[in-house]
Amino acid sequence: MAVVLLSSGGALGVMGTSTSSLAGADAVNSPCRAGQGLGGPISNDLGVVEDAGAEYIAPAGATAISGNATLMGYFNWYMDLANYSSSAVLNPEITMHSGLDPSVFDGGLPTATFPSSCGVPALPPGQSLAMSVQAPGTTIGFESGFDSTRTVSPSTVPDGGGDVTVTDTVTVTNANYQGGPLTVNLPDIEGGHGVTLVSQTDPTNLNHGETVYHCVVVNCSLPNGVAPTTYSLKNLNVGTPYTFVTVVHVANPPPGQSPGGAWPWTPTAVVDVAWQSKCISASCSGGTTTG
Repeated sequence: MAVVLLSSGGALGVMGTSTSSLAGADAVNSPCRAGQGLGGPISNDLGVVEDAGAEYIAPAGATAISGNATLMGYFNWYMDLANYSSSAVLNPEITMHSGLDPSVFDGGLPTATFPSSCGVPALPPGQSLAMSVQAPGTTIGFESGFDSTRTVSPSTVPDGGGDVTVTDTVTVTNANYQGGPLTVNLPDIEGGHGVTLVSQTDPTNLNHGETVYHCVVVNCSLPNGVAPTTYSLKNLNVGTPYTFVTVVHVANPPPGQSPGGAWPWTPTAVVDVAWQSKCISASCSGGTTTG
């Protein structure tokens, strides 16, 4: 997985399997998340997803990242346990063991030392438990495998607030990502920054069996493997440029701040492209799934 992040004020990043992110201030994620709806059929199975990748945050002012550029980032991991059965799973737990020093995770682990775990007393049918951690104290050089660009219009929010159009275009260039998932997330929308969603426009060239899901709140019904995010595209086609257009209303002044006239604003945008190691219940190899 690779992630590229373009942050508010112009920071751009890439993560793991391959993520590219334009991030905004105060974009914070908890390492543990439970209760996400799956939106899939109920069976007698538990689904397990493990994803290891790298993340890169671009310098201020960056608006584009090339898929073949060498990026210096850090490691991250995502693990998901989904309950497709008709009964609650009692005391499910995702536990991470590592030979890395816990300090390289910069306080981002569920617990201060290894093994570090996420768990709940019960996981109801049709819901999932996820654990996501980053290790900014590590270093890895990698290519994202996708080109990503972002434009913002207008670039200045007038006094009193106004609508802003954010256009993100992603073209996957690494053949290993064929058929995989692609997400574009604008976390400022749900971050209490005075940014509210007005409209979303999906790519108009979904000609290869792609599907797009929307989710801008934490608890919403999505298929397994689709995290709460502004756009989740499944079954991507390498070489196809996907353009996502989001209109948001930006408050000026932001909540809790005093009026200060017009000001330049750029949202956080996180682009993530990945292929996943996935198994269903007893078909899992190299580990054990119980519940």
